[in-house]
Amino acid sequence: MSKGTPASGVSLAELRRTFDASFAAPRQPAAGHEALLALRVGGSVFAARLREVRGLGKLRRCVPLPDPPPGLLGLAGLRGRLVAVFDLAQLLGEAGAEPPEWIVLAGSDEPVGLAVTRLEGQLEAAPEAIHAAQPGAHPFVHELLRGDAGALGILDLGAVVREVQARADRTGPGKER
Repeated sequence: MSKGTPASGVSLAELRRTFDASFAAPRQPAAGHEALLALRVGGSVFAARLREVRGLGKLRRCVPLPDPPPGLLGLAGLRGRLVAVFDLAQLLGEAGAEPPEWIVLAGSDEPVGLAVTRLEGQLEAAPEAIHAAQPGAHPFVHELLRGDAGALGILDLGAVVREVQARADRTGPGKER
């Protein structure tokens, strides 16, 4: 047996790649369960349905635009394309001392970047753990994930994107605020 090759014949490099890849791939939920992503937004943690997330990326550089609509941080390059990045904490009215570090892509045609403070991890929810939120409690939270640690608001990323697009339409070039 050569140095660096376990008894099974698999190289240590291959074992390392497989191990690393297991953390990079989204965890598959059990049958009938919902895959969620826990996000720190400002000082609060919310969940988002993984099926509504088009991508994730580190917020490295965001170029501000002149006279932006409320909440727009600017433009960022992500996976070879320019994305408008909005501060999700500001859109949700969540104050936080830490600056956003991640971009969550949401929306179907032209994805919108939503800047979040941190990615807290993946969650899995049984259908019976998801309940309707109190109407009017929060404009972007229509459901709650209830668990042993309490309730976590599930963000409706589609509603957030529609609001962002509506704000951009109202305050587009040449329009008064």
